[in-house]
Amino acid sequence: MTLEPGVPFCGHISPSSADYYGFIIDPGASEISFLIRWRQADSPPLKMMLHSPNGNDFIPSMTTNVTQGRAQASLILPELEAGLWVAEVASGHTSSNGNDYCLVMEPVSKKDETAQPFARFNGLYRDYSIDEDGNGINEHAIVKIGVNIKKPGNYSIEGLLYNANNGREIPISSGSHFKIGSKAFKLQLFEMGTSGPYCLKNLTLYDERGVVLDRAQVEYTTRENMDLETRWAKLSGNYSDYGSDIDGDGLYDYLSLDVGVEVFSPGNYSLVGFLCDPNGSSLLWSLGFEHLLPGIHIMHVDFDGKTLRRSKIDGPYNLCNLSLFRGDSTVENLKKAVVGEHHEFTEMYPAFIDEAEKEGNQGAVNAFHLANEAEQVHYGLYEKALQAVEKGEDYPADSFYLCPVCGYVHENEAPDRCPICGAPGSVFKQY
Repeated sequence: MTLEPGVPFCGHISPSSADYYGFIIDPGASEISFLIRWRQADSPPLKMMLHSPNGNDFIPSMTTNVTQGRAQASLILPELEAGLWVAEVASGHTSSNGNDYCLVMEPVSKKDETAQPFARFNGLYRDYSIDEDGNGINEHAIVKIGVNIKKPGNYSIEGLLYNANNGREIPISSGSHFKIGSKAFKLQLFEMGTSGPYCLKNLTLYDERGVVLDRAQVEYTTRENMDLETRWAKLSGNYSDYGSDIDGDGLYDYLSLDVGVEVFSPGNYSLVGFLCDPNGSSLLWSLGFEHLLPGIHIMHVDFDGKTLRRSKIDGPYNLCNLSLFRGDSTVENLKKAVVGEHHEFTEMYPAFIDEAEKEGNQGAVNAFHLANEAEQVHYGLYEKALQAVEKGEDYPADSFYLCPVCGYVHENEAPDRCPICGAPGSVFKQY
């Protein structure tokens, strides 16, 4: 099997076995970089050895994150032997069923000094603590790592956070979709055990294929006292998505996202996500809620398919903001609903309307105006519900009637006609 630069090869490796890959190194290359991912994240890492054209054997330097099923391997020499090399990937002590994995190779030529990567570290760092609930205790701290981006895309970093008090080294990683410009990765620190200071070490920047773009030997130390509160839960970094056709009409009613969550303390948890187009503009948001016990769980958020179709953007989509909250289910959910509805009628739908007007699509303009008016009504209903719950009172309505045309909601009884779109009250659905 032959590896091409930047092209992933995926396969299955059996227990106590090895796979071999040939690849060509051109004259002048000084470094080979590999990214290995395997399906069974908690299994022992795969091993690698490189065999040169002259019969020399090399064991590359490897940085492994077992919990994410990922390893970065690299070999750096003053000048690599040109010709056909062989990469040996060994299974080690994998499970009895073996393991699925993917491998990407990228040589770096020292002669190509004019080639510039699409992103580089810019040497700017910052850290600060956050008190989210105003109780005087910081729930977590943020460390920002600056990068300069020359091409929009998905980027990620890995490195180490060194505890200056006890010498402990903590693997760190972060990923984000960036536009062009000076941007920053945000590392959120919870459950650190001590309040610092911490030092950043051995940062590596990757593109969306896992190719190394830059490395930084950092000399940055955080503030000494972060006063971090105990962490209740965290996002595990495991995600999957799929479409759901509820009514069988051949169109997806929802784009569903499954999100891995690790819970340390039982309680009610809310997951809020915002979906963006490839340019980073927000399209819509969604909320998931569950009562969770300690352990590993999957939470769900469902993005409305009709809203996505109205945007006329057929993917791919970026999850541009995802937040996990702990707290009282009703109050917390209503607060997030108020924020979400406000975002929809002040930012999301006005942007849709503007784009439809530029395209001269009057039908879309009319539909977006109706939806925007309905969202303002929803916003008012959520605010009223939140005020009632905070006062310990029942909501002052026994039933709700939904207009199936525009989404307007009326309390207690259906109106003669919808005040937004004019649909007759007889078509309203009672809830």
